[in-house]
Amino acid sequence: MSTTVSLQIVKQKLIESLEQVQRQLAALVQSLPDSLDEFSVAEKWVRDGVLKIGHDLLQGWTDSANARTATPECPACQELMRHKGYVSGTVVTTLGSLRLRRPRFRCEYCGDECYPHDAGLRFRGHAVSWPLAQVIGRLGAQMPFAQARENLLADYSVGLSKQTMQAICEDAGAALVRSEDEERRRLQSLPVKDRLAAFPDSELSPEKAYVFGDGAMIHAAGDWHEIRVASVLAADAEDETLAVDHRARFLSCEDFGWQLLLLARSVGYHRANTDRSLK
Repeated sequence: MSTTVSLQIVKQKLIESLEQVQRQLAALVQSLPDSLDEFSVAEKWVRDGVLKIGHDLLQGWTDSANARTATPECPACQELMRHKGYVSGTVVTTLGSLRLRRPRFRCEYCGDECYPHDAGLRFRGHAVSWPLAQVIGRLGAQMPFAQARENLLADYSVGLSKQTMQAICEDAGAALVRSEDEERRRLQSLPVKDRLAAFPDSELSPEKAYVFGDGAMIHAAGDWHEIRVASVLAADAEDETLAVDHRARFLSCEDFGWQLLLLARSVGYHRANTDRSLK
């Protein structure tokens, strides 16, 4: 099947999905109450109905989207892998669970398998989408995982186990820590004269920026350790917060100083207004 014919089939299926969406919207309109006194009922029905339509539309797109991809090379053997058909599975999204078929490739030499689309479909190997992982990360950072699970179910009608949400948050946190440590070590390894030009910039130009560092002794892994806490905040001329970030790490004083510096750069501390004579 040529690429042109394949694209025509995809578009036709999506058009058919839009026709189904129109029927669903019409049915939703017919189900709404007539009185303004029932506003709360109408709001819930519209929200639930539109989310259901969104789920069905995304499922229709997933069913018809072109799953072809370039043949990957085995990372270990540096040989092209063989296409081994399609594997059916599910991925949980902010709109609920979706069915999908993704191509599988296998190395004929070492037997390793690869699903090229998983990098974009699934968050770090978990059967959840990247947008849902972002929601889980925010909830998990703000409250205990059991409560985060309840809020996810209440707000998104998505049910996941506490253990799954914890694993996703811990994987995301570990990846962030690794990335930050690699960047810090890269900058530390540069000659002093080259560091300033290599520092990360920021899109923010705040009126004010605050940097805070502190430490505390905590008991962990059978001994006492000093954990160091870094906080940064950027605000505009009306004292509205533009950005805020925090880190709590077991780092040496030197590494913690670099952590604080990089966090400050990320919120535009170096761009903050320092000319107070204008006020």
